[in-house]
Amino acid sequence: AALRTALRTPPSLVAALALHGCPCMQLADGTQIVRSPRSDTAMQQPAHLRHTQRTAQTASETGTAEEASETLSDPGASGELLASSRPMGLGGHALLLLALLSGSAVGLLFFSLLGYGVEVYRALASVDWWLAPSLVVGALLLLVALYALDARYWKGAGRIAAYFPLLAAAAGSLGAACLLGTKQYPYAPLLCVFLVPTLGVWLLRRAALPAVPPRAFFVALSAQLLLLAVAVSLAFAAWVFWSPAWGVEEWEECEAGPAPETGCPVGVDFGGSQTNMWFGEVRQFWRYRIGCDNYTADTSELEDDEAVVSCHTGAFLWWSFPMWVPCAALLFALLFYYLAKTMEARD
Repeated sequence: AALRTALRTPPSLVAALALHGCPCMQLADGTQIVRSPRSDTAMQQPAHLRHTQRTAQTASETGTAEEASETLSDPGASGELLASSRPMGLGGHALLLLALLSGSAVGLLFFSLLGYGVEVYRALASVDWWLAPSLVVGALLLLVALYALDARYWKGAGRIAAYFPLLAAAAGSLGAACLLGTKQYPYAPLLCVFLVPTLGVWLLRRAALPAVPPRAFFVALSAQLLLLAVAVSLAFAAWVFWSPAWGVEEWEECEAGPAPETGCPVGVDFGGSQTNMWFGEVRQFWRYRIGCDNYTADTSELEDDEAVVSCHTGAFLWWSFPMWVPCAALLFALLFYYLAKTMEARD
């Protein structure tokens, strides 16, 4: 009956009452409908506070009163918006930068001509590359078997004694295939080594920074990747333009003059200071260093033209690998920054 009466209330009366902020509304028959201050307050609250109240209400319905009280009183647990607005601490930034630098240092030291890449390439290229496909096939068959047996859902001793060791064996086989395929696929170890800093960041996130909100973690990761790109770019520039001045033994021997006993390329003049740019004498020098060509005999050490081309490609890729790292770091820095901004806009 009150609803029917309300429908007959003149609209002008309703508008006047709302304009003057009257907490009640009088109907035509004298009945008063009082507006709840709680509902007005709820409508005037910001979205994140309404989200907090809804979270507390859910906790009170599904849990205990203590959980609902904790949800309302703790800003960090009251909603993703308030939590994600907190920046990551200085210690977290330092650990994240350390994980990125240490993981990238592995690739630069062992899979780049800037470090010990010459020795590593010679050692890996001396192995029969046909072992790599065999390892890949074995690892894929093992992964398919684990998937078919639902091994990820195993519990107890079966998970610890079988699932994790078999999964580690498959991952190790794939990693070994990346290394052993260097002779035929010189880019394989370079692509696989990018997983090292990725794994380091993932382990750091799981072990030391699990409570950091995702948006804050993405912002920090974007900044640290930018610093990594700058640091590696400076190191590569110094290696290219200042490397001959370091007094590397091989450079000094070739600057003394090409001769069969020094192993320097015949017909190449290394006299004077050389920049480490990839052209002319420097290109021939690095091809010689990793074993592609024997310039003293003017013949190739390798058995066929395809292998020579593959080795020449490997010489360039391993020389230029320090340029790959900043490019990948900048790309992922932009990606994580975009993800953080998207999460902020969604909140």
